[in-house]
Amino acid sequence: RQELLKHIDNNKVYNIGNREMAIKKAIKDANSQEVILVAGKGHEEKQIYKNKIINISDKKIINKINFKRKKTNRIQKNFHQNEIILKNIKNKSKLKNFHGISIDTRTIKKDNLFVAIKGKNNDGNKFVASALKKGAGCIVSRSLSIKNKNKSKIIRVNNSISFLNQFAKLKRNHSLAKIIAITGSAGKTSLKNLTKDLLHNFGRTYSSPKSFNNYLGVPISLSNLSFDDRFGIFEVGMSRVNEIRKLTSIIKPHIGVITNIGEAHLENFKNIKGIAEAKSEIIENIQADGIIILNRDDKFY
Repeated sequence: RQELLKHIDNNKVYNIGNREMAIKKAIKDANSQEVILVAGKGHEEKQIYKNKIINISDKKIINKINFKRKKTNRIQKNFHQNEIILKNIKNKSKLKNFHGISIDTRTIKKDNLFVAIKGKNNDGNKFVASALKKGAGCIVSRSLSIKNKNKSKIIRVNNSISFLNQFAKLKRNHSLAKIIAITGSAGKTSLKNLTKDLLHNFGRTYSSPKSFNNYLGVPISLSNLSFDDRFGIFEVGMSRVNEIRKLTSIIKPHIGVITNIGEAHLENFKNIKGIAEAKSEIIENIQADGIIILNRDDKFY
């Protein structure tokens, strides 16, 4: 143990010499969704230490522990996962429960996290009171003028869009879902909806709402993945070079789809071949052993 400790930060290790105490400590401190591996002995019920033989069984130690299990529903499990992600970003210990993210108070749901974003026409920071009134579980805002009585629900940030992207990346990293990203000049939403309806027959499936496929829509959609989704389907749009590259670096799809190449947004490219090259950026971020699905009838196939 002393040899191992030379190479490990003291803040990242427990040094417990008694095997039974170590097993109990690990189980007692575990969070929901965590897995504990008790390794080294397996089926053996004896341990040789110098010239002694100690009777010890990992199975018996674990079976004797009085587990106090809390029954948690799906929403509570989403609360817990979001709490872990939020602590990674803001390192806050006292946080209100939330599930789901919204930037629009017109469609916000109870217990959603409302991310106040300043746009060209509206400033989301002006709608914080409305979000709270509609039952928002938490608020992300750069504003310093929010009343103190709601202090416990406010997470202050310097840049709301940066926060949204950070949250989306971590949500994607925590997800065990098979992820599909769809781009193309036409048919993205239709194909997304068809694929979602098909995959619902095989497990919980989430897809980006409406045509949420830009620099805000993609991270919002990713952030709304649930811990138990088996499939996630996301649209990816673009109007210029590097846009798909940036968005799919967050999505990290297992399967990418390019529906077709057309003249949409041709004003931002020299020619239609430039559009084809920009759409092909999706290929760069497909996961190892992943798949790209192309339209063989398209002249840029």
